[in-house]
Amino acid sequence: MSAWGRRRRSSFGSWIYSWIVILTVVLQSACAEGPACGNEIINEAAAPDNKHIATVFERNCGATTDYSRIVAVRAVDQQFMPDNADQYVLTVSGRYPISISWTDSTQLQIAMSVPAKNVFVRRESWDGVRIKYAR
Repeated sequence: MSAWGRRRRSSFGSWIYSWIVILTVVLQSACAEGPACGNEIINEAAAPDNKHIATVFERNCGATTDYSRIVAVRAVDQQFMPDNADQYVLTVSGRYPISISWTDSTQLQIAMSVPAKNVFVRRESWDGVRIKYAR
């Protein structure tokens, strides 16, 4: 085999190796940040004394996970931050309808019809707010 044939194959091998390295780096950097979740507010309701706000929102983290519906409660002077799990009072897997209403300044009522197996967080109170559930 001539020297030209060996050089040509060697160049081709280097080219393939370079593309494998580039592809690996690109894929690793894309996966390193993790999936970005989309959050869409469905409803918000302020307590009658305007000290707390309840928010129902839907989270979509991509094709490999189910949608989640979350109810978060926060002080009125705090910004809505969907990643602050300390504010979650209800988390369900799926796109079930959830409605919220304040019966008074310290009691939030959450109406839902969700199978128990799909409920992951269900708090009875949060920062002095009592939470009642109805179907």
